[in-house]
Amino acid sequence: MKIRIYNYLVRFWTFVFMLLPNIFCFFFYKFLECLPFIFISPIRVALLKSLGAKIGTSVIVSHGVEIRSPDCLILGDRVSIQRGCYIDAAGGVNIGNDVSIAHGCSILSFEHDWSNKNIPIRENDAIYAPVSIGNDVWIGCQCILLSGSQLDGNCIVAAGSVVTKSLIGSRASLIAGVPGRVVKKIRTGY
Repeated sequence: MKIRIYNYLVRFWTFVFMLLPNIFCFFFYKFLECLPFIFISPIRVALLKSLGAKIGTSVIVSHGVEIRSPDCLILGDRVSIQRGCYIDAAGGVNIGNDVSIAHGCSILSFEHDWSNKNIPIRENDAIYAPVSIGNDVWIGCQCILLSGSQLDGNCIVAAGSVVTKSLIGSRASLIAGVPGRVVKKIRTGY
C-alpha cells in the first residue's frame, strides 16, 4: 500500500513539474536537496523526471544527493541513493533495478584529458564515457565509480573502493580495493 501511494505521489508531482519551466524545477530541486524529510523523496524524484531523467518506480533519492546532467541519467526500479552522494551524468549513467547506493558515493561519467601540455590541465577537453551498473548491486559507502565503469548484476562493491574500468564478468562477485577488482565470488550459479 505504501509503495502504491509513493508511486502515485511521484506521478502527481511529475505532472505538476512538467507544467513549470526547467529553471524553476532545477532551483526547486537544489532547495529540496537539503531537506531531510522522507516524504520529500517523491518530490525530488518527480523534479528529476521533469528535468529529463528516466526513472523507474519506487526510487528513493535521499536529501543531500547532488545530481548533475539529470537528462543523461537512467534509474531502474527500486533504486535507493542515500545522502551525500554525487552523480555527474554528463557522459551517461545507467543504473539497473534493485540497486542500493550507500552514503557518500560519487559516480562520474567524465574525466579531464591532460595531453595538451600548452594549457593548464583544468582547461583541457573533457572525455565522456558512460557508467553502467547492472541489476541487484550494492555499492558500499564512500565508493567512487569513474567514467567508463561497468558492473555486472548481483555484485557488491566494498566500502571505500574506487572502480576505474569495466568489470564485465563481475557477476555475483565482491569488488574491493583501489583500483576496484573482483576479490571473490559471493554466489554460485551465475
